[in-house]
Amino acid sequence: MSITDKDRILRAIRDTLNGDPEAYTVIVTAYMDKLHRTALCLCTHPDAAEDLVQETLIDGYLHLSELRDHQKIGAWLTQILKYKALRQVVKARKTELYEELPDTPDHDTPDAYYRDSETMREWRKRLEALSPALRETAILYFWEDYTMVRSPAARKPRWAPSRAASTRRGRN
Repeated sequence: MSITDKDRILRAIRDTLNGDPEAYTVIVTAYMDKLHRTALCLCTHPDAAEDLVQETLIDGYLHLSELRDHQKIGAWLTQILKYKALRQVVKARKTELYEELPDTPDHDTPDAYYRDSETMREWRKRLEALSPALRETAILYFWEDYTMVRSPAARKPRWAPSRAASTRRGRN
């Protein structure tokens, strides 16, 4: 991207923030192809990739005032796109999990199915086979909707004495 293109994009950001919605078209035309290529890498279907790009550009317009460094609008829009793609994958995975539940007349909802004692015994047995750290991560991820990055961080204590400190006090 040349210096004049960057200046044009920065001017379009400023104009959009000052209330000119037509100025955002400069940003759209500048980043549409790059976002579409990235979306095609993240999605399996071209129509889904196009929808993802459109949602990203809409969110970019709605949240443009939150962009701290106007020079990095391309990276910012790409991050929005990646986040949206990840959310779609998580949503699809949860939908697949619920679709795999057997249809039984005594279970009206997925929650009722999981509260069933036989099902819970099977889950408990599988969870007990995991190490304590993996067990806690699985519980945080599947039942508390933590991300895989956030789950281990939630398990860490805010402060723990070092091994050397406990050895000095005579504890092993």
